[in-house]
Amino acid sequence: MGFITETPRIKEAVGIANGVDEGKFPRILSRILQKLHLKDERPFSVEEEQKLQIALDLDSSHLSLLLETLAFLFEQAVFHGPKMPALEQQLLDLGLASPQIAAFLQAWVGGGRTATEALRRRALAPHSLQSVGWTLGLGLAQSCQARQQIPTAMLEMGIRSNDSQSMEKLLMEFNHKELYELYNKSLL
Repeated sequence: MGFITETPRIKEAVGIANGVDEGKFPRILSRILQKLHLKDERPFSVEEEQKLQIALDLDSSHLSLLLETLAFLFEQAVFHGPKMPALEQQLLDLGLASPQIAAFLQAWVGGGRTATEALRRRALAPHSLQSVGWTLGLGLAQSCQARQQIPTAMLEMGIRSNDSQSMEKLLMEFNHKELYELYNKSLL
């Protein structure tokens, strides 16, 4: 069983990839792998995609499907980190033709490590939790309610935005019931 599930869209994209000229396919793969870590940037500019459509004789929807699927395959390879024989078998199981598999593996050998390191440096979320502190307080008898103990927990979380070096503090106070509900929800 492979690490990529074959869907109708992947199957369609593999069919498109198998029809791409063997001389052009490695350059497409190389460009996708180079730009894989860039979150908001496509591997090809609009003008380059138009030229690719003509060169590959594809309409825009088929070209988009091809590029997105190839990027997805590289992302899955980064995420799962398979050995070369397992990656080759996965591509074979998806139905990719031998010349395309060879080009994919060659591109992976040439740029896979760099892409993996770049993706690891890229943060997945706009904010990250940097620190957690807590205190537990116990409120004792008040004049109107003698001998009542009211526990409260105070959580202090340090949150850093990826585009900033400053840390924002978030304070949350819980009574016993709220803290218990939070605990139970975190176990689910």
